[in-house]
Amino acid sequence: MGGPIKRDKTFYFLAVEHINENLQRANLSQPLGTCSVDVPVITNPAHETLSNSNTECQRRALLNFFRTSRNQEEGNPIDHAIDNTAIL
Repeated sequence: MGGPIKRDKTFYFLAVEHINENLQRANLSQPLGTCSVDVPVITNPAHETLSNSNTECQRRALLNFFRTSRNQEEGNPIDHAIDNTAIL
C-alpha cells in the first residue's frame, strides 16, 4: 500500500508479510526397499557397484556417510514450525 503525501516530494509505503508454516520431513531411516548389505560404505568398491544399481543401498550409504563422517543423524524426522512477520 502506498501513495503521495506531497506530490512529487513525499510518499508513504507500507508492506506486511506473514509466514506461518509447519515444515515436516518423514523418517528417512526407515527402509524403503531392500539392500543386500546391512550398512553399505561408499569407499568399499564392492559396495559402490551395488549402490550404483540399487537406490535403497545408495540411501543407506548416504545416511551412513553422514552418521560416521559428520556425526549427524540426517535420517531423523524433522518437525519445524515457522511463524514470521515482516513489516516495511
